[in-house]
This record gives sequence, structure tokens and C-alpha cells, in this order.
Amino acid sequence: MIAIASPQGGTLQAEWTLAGDRQAPILYLHGWGGSRRNWQPMAQDLEDCGAGLALDWRGFGEARSQPADQDYSLQATVADLVALLDQLALPSVRIVAHSWGCSVALLFAQAYSDRVDRLLLTASGLFSYSAIAFAIFQQISQLLVRSRSPLWQQIPGLDRLILSRFCHQPLDPVTTRSFLEDFLQADTEAAIGSLQDAVSLTAVEQLGQAWRSLSVPTLLISGQFDQIAPVVLGERAAALSDRCRQVVMPQVGHLPMLEDPTAFAAIARPFLQADRNSLP
Repeated sequence: MIAIASPQGGTLQAEWTLAGDRQAPILYLHGWGGSRRNWQPMAQDLEDCGAGLALDWRGFGEARSQPADQDYSLQATVADLVALLDQLALPSVRIVAHSWGCSVALLFAQAYSDRVDRLLLTASGLFSYSAIAFAIFQQISQLLVRSRSPLWQQIPGLDRLILSRFCHQPLDPVTTRSFLEDFLQADTEAAIGSLQDAVSLTAVEQLGQAWRSLSVPTLLISGQFDQIAPVVLGERAAALSDRCRQVVMPQVGHLPMLEDPTAFAAIARPFLQADRNSLP
């Protein structure tokens, strides 16, 4: 495990896969409420494409214990990525990201395109702003975060019930439990702070511009039955740039890399292995 000092005063945690070429690294970024565990099985499957470095954002996974009063905005999290690459002396990386992690990856690629070889984005898209809908979402999400309890893990079937919102295909019991654990153990300040910034008019405007100004080869994988980032939002985003291509995975929801890892790897591998000059 590698501890990375954040410019915000806290730390991130990162872990390499056991094999793979570290001279051609792939950085795996998890989504809101998750952890590097969301990506580790896939990172191991794709070791033939390069060494995988899976990250726990500040406040999540094993980086959940953080000092108080930190900035968890998207731009502050982009600064965390810069610190990660600088401290590990990585001039450029391929990035594989999920959901909220895609938002960070997009803004990072916009600001530091020379440090991004390519982007593989999962379960993302171009959202439209609605003041009422966003306010309701914020209130419900904050209530959910603040009401969390370790006792939730003792309620039979609750993990499967929560995952049914995210997945079209059921996950194995171990992965299902770990998904709930990551959400329950996330730092409250980090969970609320990151969501407040990401679900806002400012974020919608910034991300819209990031999609339009894409300058690195980008593959967007959308789940056919994703209820969080529906296919149509991915279509809207991909239409903004000739550098982005969308692939829709059938019979999966918001976690395609966990719901159908074989199909996901079959799509990801050619993109990650391709000569950069052959990509759009």
C-alpha cells in the first residue's frame, strides 16, 4: 500500500497489481462511495495491458480517516491526482474510471492532457442541470449518508436491496458485502462534500466543457440498464467530441466491470493495448 500526501492535508491510498509493466501504468479510479476494491479484480485481469494502480480517494476505502475541514470538490480531487503522479514520478498514465471518478478524470485530462495517454470511462455521461431535482437529490443523499449505521450489515438482504439500484445482474455475495462496507465506512465529510460539489450547476458546466474539449482518445462504456447514468446521457456526451467513442454493454447496470467482467475486459483490452496513434 502506498500513502500519497494530498495538497488538502490528508492522504490517498494506492496499491499496485502484482504483475504488469509499471512503465506503462493504468490508473483505476473508483466512484462515489466506493473504493479501489471496485477495480482490483479488473486491474488483475488486465495486467497484460500494464501494471494497474488502484486508488482510494481521500475519505474512501482505506483512506477514509482524514483530518477535518478538507476540500472535497472535483477540482481539489484533480489536484490529488497531480500529487499522485508527481510523488510516484509517473509522467503519463492511462486512466480507467467509474462514475464520479470519471468526472475527476475528465477535468484532469482537460487541465493536464500531456499526462493522460487515454481515458476509459465507465458509467458516465452529460447531465442536465435541474435546480429542483438536484436539491432533492442532495437532501436525500445527505440524509442517507448521515443515517448510516454498522447495524445495516446485520439486516438480511439489505446489501442486495441497495445494490439492486445499481446493478442489473446480481453480484457474488463477497462483492455485494464489500460494496455495502465501502459505503458504510466512507468518511461522512468526504461523502457529503464530494457529492455537494459534483451534483451542482458549476459541475455540470465544467464537465460539459470538459467533454467538448476532449483531446485524448476516450472510450465510454455504458450499461444498457444503468439507472444512475443512463445510456442516453453517454450518447449525449460522446456526440460532443470526435475523440470519444461509446460502447453499450448489454444486460448490465451501473457497475459493468463487476456485473460482467469478461465482457468488460473484452472491450477494454483492445483499447488499452492499441497503439495511441491508431486511436481517434
